[in-house]
Formats: sequence, C-alpha cells, structure tokens
Amino acid sequence: MLRDPEPGRIKAIVVYPMNALANSQLLELEKYLTYGMAADDRPVTFARYTGQGGR
Repeated sequence: MLRDPEPGRIKAIVVYPMNALANSQLLELEKYLTYGMAADDRPVTFARYTGQGGR
C-alpha cells in the first residue's frame, strides 16, 4: 500500500482476534504512518472497529 497507493480504493483489511491487540496495533500504525506528516500527505488511511466505546 505504501509503495503503490491508489486513493479511494481499499487495498487491505486486517482483522485481529482480540480488542487489546487491535488497540495496540492502532497506536503503532499511528506512530509509523502519521508521525511528522501533514494529514494531506499521508499515503494511507486506517481505522479500528472493536465494538468498544472510546476512540
């Protein structure tokens, strides 16, 4: 996805079996994919859904 981004298209969906792991990975993705980049310059977007409240 980072080498060949195609805006507006889903390239991957990652499913984790545990909420704790999904929450941990969200924090790592935020560090790796957003640190030092303007929102408009980010090559990919991501989100998390666990069924839990909060962020």
